Amino acid sequence: MLGKSDQPYEVEVRHVIEIPLGAGFGSSGGGAMSLALALNEALDLGLTYMEAARVAHVAEIECKTGLGTVFAATVGGFGALVKPGGPGIGESIKYPRSSELSVVYLHFGPMATKDALSDPDMRRRINEVGGRYVDRISEDLRPDLFMELSQKFTRYVDISTPRLKAVLERAWEQKVPCT
Repeated sequence: MLGKSDQPYEVEVRHVIEIPLGAGFGSSGGGAMSLALALNEALDLGLTYMEAARVAHVAEIECKTGLGTVFAATVGGFGALVKPGGPGIGESIKYPRSSELSVVYLHFGPMATKDALSDPDMRRRINEVGGRYVDRISEDLRPDLFMELSQKFTRYVDISTPRLKAVLERAWEQKVPCT
């Protein structure tokens, strides 16, 4: 991105992040997006919002900190990416009543996205079921189906700690969908 400027710059970046890191809240994508937008404005690069978002998306992929966070941030709401690609390239569907939904989070500790994306066995498990579940959601985007498939995905990929598994099982027993 700095290569688009007609002058050399040295940039120091400091982000203050007030959410748990490694919790899947999209802080790396948010950081990449805010940095791309800030550099675009500060250096008067003339990029559109979508062009800056694509820069942030590529940075996330290269750093192995995420794959779809920046795309999701550009469309907002509750939905699913149904055709892979960066902002303005991929395609998504969005639940029409996203603003009516509430989310409650529990966080028991970080999971490094870079480690997950670098683990061939985990990537294999993700790919084995991920596409199939996205296909089902794209046919019928409902929060209850999303939660059911997310829970199955979490179990299959085996990304929960024993403590989290116990909480999730107890919640499902009480008819509280969670993942």
